[in-house]
Formats: sequence, C-alpha cells, structure tokens
Amino acid sequence: MQTIHLLRVLSLAALGLGMLALSQLSAQGPTTKSTPPQLGLTSEQSTEESKRAKILASERWKKVDAQYSQWLKRQAIYTPQQVNAMGAKLAAEIQEMPTEDLEGFLDDWDAKLKVLLGQNFSDAQDWLGYYMNNMADGYRRSYLRKLGLTDISKLSASELEDKIIDIRAAQANAKQNDEAANRSRQAMLQTSRDAIATSVDNQRDNTALRNTDVHRPVYQSPYRPPVYSTPPPPKMQFYVDGYGQIGYALPL
Repeated sequence: MQTIHLLRVLSLAALGLGMLALSQLSAQGPTTKSTPPQLGLTSEQSTEESKRAKILASERWKKVDAQYSQWLKRQAIYTPQQVNAMGAKLAAEIQEMPTEDLEGFLDDWDAKLKVLLGQNFSDAQDWLGYYMNNMADGYRRSYLRKLGLTDISKLSASELEDKIIDIRAAQANAKQNDEAANRSRQAMLQTSRDAIATSVDNQRDNTALRNTDVHRPVYQSPYRPPVYSTPPPPKMQFYVDGYGQIGYALPL
C-alpha cells in the first residue's frame, strides 16, 4: 500500500499536465475584438485564438481541470511517468484542437470524470493498483494493455463503465488463482505431513520390535542351527584290515 500512496503523491507533480494548454492560455485571458491581431497571425487566426482563450478561461473548463486533477490525486493505476505521458498528449491535442471541438471535448470529459470519480470505478482502480503493486514496469504495461487501459484518456464514458466490469472480472480471476494456489500448497503440505507421520510410525514399530526380541534383532535372519545342551557321544570308527579282519579305532 505504501507504493500505491507514493504513486499518488508523485502524480501530484503531473497535475495539470493534461490541461497544460488551459493554464498557459487562461493566464493570457480572453482577448476582445478590439485587440489588434497578434504579430504573424491573420485576423481569422487571431479570432480563433481569442475564442480558444475564452473557452479555456471559462468556469466550466476550470471545473473539468479541477476534477481531472482530483482523479489524478487518488488514482493508483498509472505511474508518474505514465501520467506525464498522458498529460503531454492531452496538452498537444488541446493546443491543436479547433475551437469548435473544444466544447465537445468538455462534454466528453464531463461524462468521463463522472465515471472516474464514481465509487464503482474508484473501488475497481484501487484493487487494480494494489494488484499491480509488485509488478515489474514491463509486465505492468503489458497487463494494462491486456485490459485496454493503456491510456484512459482515450476511452469514452461508456467504455470506462465497461472497464469496471473487466477489472472486476480480473479481480475474480485473480482470487480464483490465489485460492487454487493455496489449495495446492495445502495439499502438498498435508502430503509432507502424512509422509513424516508414516516414517515416525515405522521407526516407532521398529524400536518396539527391537526392545521385545533382544535375541533376534530385526536386521538378522530368524533361522538358527539347533543348539544342544549336551553334546552327542563320539562315534567309534570301524574298518577292515588287509587280512579281512574287522577292527575299530577308539573315538577321539
């Protein structure tokens, strides 16, 4: 969670980047029709810039800029580098956008910011930021690309609503994977415990067998030749000599 908080704090450095043209042009203030054309600009171009400056200085634009900054403060999906990149693209688009399109731009962002600042999207992005917390930068970008969230400024309000569903599906899938991995770990642990218990039981049985049969250790064969308490008497040796006489010799 500390990393997520850090991302939010660092994102403050990028606040207003998405509306960079606003701050630059609003500071100039709207020009009046009596103002002479700027050096190098035709009368038509000067009127265009005057309209642009007026829109960028309007209360509606300031509201959108403030809400965009509010979302940046709490979002946990994008790194400061990604926020800067999105901001630079937005600034370039605003500066190059015809004035007649700026009102439509505001309409789009009004709708998008309602979704971005809503509780459903906030909860979903908090989980996503936490889930990506320990991802390497390359894998993080790949995962966002898989979810279609590489650049959130390119999505419409309805597409953002759909992304809430996509993020929740990813959350459910991650939960299932975690549960499956946990079950696998538990099964392996139980198998290890059973093997240890079986080994202990075998050692206990062998020890008990040795203690009850001291005359026949378990590692020796049970066969033994008979042992006589009194040795048998010696046998006499008979023989026939060269004359055909039978004789015997005394036992040794």
